[in-house]
Amino acid sequence: MDPALMEGYAYLTYPFTSIDSKTIVITPAPPEDEQKLREFTGLPPTSNMQAWITIGGFDFSDEKARDRGP
Repeated sequence: MDPALMEGYAYLTYPFTSIDSKTIVITPAPPEDEQKLREFTGLPPTSNMQAWITIGGFDFSDEKARDRGP
């Protein structure tokens, strides 16, 4: 992501992450997005912008979801 594109924004949000039920580590959902999540969390800090990661979503209310454990 080009840092110049972040100018003028107060917040950036990375959607679709989850918590691995075995390791309690934040993971991208889908797992194939790991590189995108690394790029997002590696963005250079600015004094007027915050980067947030959104955790959860529909899988957390679905008893049959893969992240809910056994």
